[in-house]
This record gives sequence, C-alpha cells and structure tokens, in this order.
Amino acid sequence: MLHYRTEYTFADWAPFDTHQFRDSWKVGLFALEFSPMCVVLYGNRYGQTVPFQSDAVHRGDILGFPRAQLLLGAQSNLMEVLCRTVDATLQGANLETEFSAKWTAMCREGFKAAGDVALWSTYTNQPFSPPPLRDIGSIITTAQLRLDVIGDHLAVLQTDPSYLRHYIRTGSQGEAYKSGALADTFGMLDSDIAADAVSLYWWLCIKEEAEHVKDVQQRFRDQIHRGSALPPKCNRALAALELVLVNVMNIEGLMYSREIQQRPGSARYFRFEAIPGGKLQVSQGDRTPMANKPRDDPLFWCLMNLCGKPDVPSGFGHDHLFRLLEDHLASAPLAEKARLDQIIIDHLSAHAANYQMLLAVRLHRPQNEAGDTFEFNKTEKRKAWGKDLLLGDLIEGGHHERGLLLKRFYQMPPPSGRKDAA
Repeated sequence: MLHYRTEYTFADWAPFDTHQFRDSWKVGLFALEFSPMCVVLYGNRYGQTVPFQSDAVHRGDILGFPRAQLLLGAQSNLMEVLCRTVDATLQGANLETEFSAKWTAMCREGFKAAGDVALWSTYTNQPFSPPPLRDIGSIITTAQLRLDVIGDHLAVLQTDPSYLRHYIRTGSQGEAYKSGALADTFGMLDSDIAADAVSLYWWLCIKEEAEHVKDVQQRFRDQIHRGSALPPKCNRALAALELVLVNVMNIEGLMYSREIQQRPGSARYFRFEAIPGGKLQVSQGDRTPMANKPRDDPLFWCLMNLCGKPDVPSGFGHDHLFRLLEDHLASAPLAEKARLDQIIIDHLSAHAANYQMLLAVRLHRPQNEAGDTFEFNKTEKRKAWGKDLLLGDLIEGGHHERGLLLKRFYQMPPPSGRKDAA
C-alpha cells in the first residue's frame, strides 16, 4: 500500500477511493456538510473548489462537495497512517547510505499477497495493488483468456469421451438432477452445455467491442484529455462496451442463480419436483438466509447476492461481495469450502472477470456517457447488436432430444481391452 499510494497520485486513486464507499453512501451512513460547490479531481488543481457544472460532474472531472469531503478526508487519514509507519520503520536509519535490496526488487517486480490464488482475488487485494486505471489492452487480453477457457472446454467436450463423462457425472450431482426422470436430467445437462456455447458468443462480443474501443482511441488519442469531453466516437465506443458488459452480467447472473440452486452446497434451501411437460418446480426448503442476515449462512448469502444486477440501487457492489466471500473462505473449515464446487468456481471466475472489466471502464476518466441499447441495436453492425444477445433458440430448444443422445452416450459401456485401431 505504501508503494502504490506514493507511486500513483491522489487523482489516480480518486475514482477507486470514491467507489469504496458506494454502498455506504447509498444508504446514508455518513454525517455530511453541505456546500453547493464541487471539488476538482484531476491535475494540479486537485482538491480546489469550483462551481457546479453538469458535464464536468458526469465526466468525473469534479465531484460534489459532500462526497468529495469524504474522499479527501479518507485519503488524508490513510496518508497519515502511512507516514507514521514510515517514520517508525526508518527511525535511526541513515537514509543516505542504507537501502533495502528486497524492497527495491519487490517494487520492480510487483507485489503478491500470500495465498493469492483465486481468480477474483483482485477485489480482495486491490487496496494493495495499482489503482484500476483502464487499459483497453488488458481488457482485450482478459476477454481472450476467457474465450480460450470456454473454447477449450467446448472443444474437449466434443472430442474426449472421458471428459464428457466426467462433465456429466459432476454436473448431475445437484438436487435438481435427482428429482425428475433420467431423460429430464440429461436434458438439463444439455441446457448447461448450450449455456456454455452462448457464453462463448458473449465473450466474442466483449472482445470485439473492446477492440473497437482500442481502434477508436488510437485514432483520437490526441483529443482525449482530463477536463474536456471525450470525442463523440470514443464516447460512443465506450458506452457500447459498457452496455455489453452490463447486459452480459445481468443475463449470466440469472443463469448463475439457477445453477447455485441446483448444486449440493445449497441443497437444504431448495426442493425440486418433476411436473408434467418435463419441467421442474422449485420451492424453498429450509429457511433461506434473508438479504439482511448474512450471518445465517455467509457462503450462500454471498453467492446469491453475486447473482444480482450490478446497477440495482439496493444491491451490494460485486467487488465488496467477492471480498466478503474470500475472507469467509480463508478461515472456513474444509466442509464449508467443499460446498463451493468446481462448477460454481468456474462461474464465479467468469463473473469476476466480467465485473472487473466493467469496473475498469466505469472508473476511467473522463467518464463516458450512458448508452442506449435500443439505439445501438439499430445503428451498430458488430456481433452484440441487432440480435437477441440471449440467443433464445439455443438456450430453450431441443434439450429433450439432445438429452436422449447424452443419455445414450453415458449409458454405453466404454471400450475395454487393448487399444488398437479397431
């Protein structure tokens, strides 16, 4: 924290620091002092008061006085703590002749927290990492990594019998799969495979939108400055990328909530009953932890809230929820950790990558204006626009028929004996 808070300016950290009290601000937990003035959040004028100007506020160049006072107070308090820490650490040291080779190497190579293994650990360690300055190249790289993961998964499902058997065996452990006829179970597994195929398409859309942003930014890079509006084409490209990221999070959150209901780790909260038409009826089992009672079951509470839409006013920030989840798992017994199976971890990893990109876009300054999905559907020609992003036919149709094929495959005895051409 000492390194990154001095390596980057207060202005670099301002969007992230303001975002940290987003939830507390929404519910009014702060004692505030009002002024009609605003505070500058960039350049040499950082911290100066100026009159309110609508466009500058929406770009993130200035911030209303009550919220800016909280931001500057928090940054001041943090720097006081760090200064006292440095004073205590270096007391008695000869600063002209002594230095730490280890510290120099860590600054050069980057810092890594102990046990930093989860793919969403950026959220837990962000205060001890560089500020999330938007780098469109890193967004493209993240999208390509997710494409590689889901692409490999779908390819191996179609080419490796043992992998497909493992997928069926793992996926059918949930309570929902034990409730209906065997054919219904395999139809549900087919719907999961179809959802994976749709996810591949979503990540293609995200990557294409990010590459479009990069192309536009390179053409107008001399016109992008703090204190002035984004060039119209840059503004439009960023708004399109933001919309795709938000829409995908909304859709996948709904899918993840259904998946969580079906997994063994949440079995005690739901009951599944087969009904005519090859469908399942879901009802609550034991009392489900309410949204305002996370202590009843922290793991389940975090998982279900992570399925929420990122822009719901009453919701919790996803970065905050990931931090709570990782903190809970760090000290949880093995039986509690086992409730988070590989299927849920895979979903959370993709969800975290999506939200990390969305947050990077929204914390960029100057901030883009909000876009309109219906307008972009009429004007844009890229993959994400002009069609139903849900690809409903793939999600809804043919599961029973394809499920019968999966059933036939899974019940077929695997080959035995010596492996030869025959």
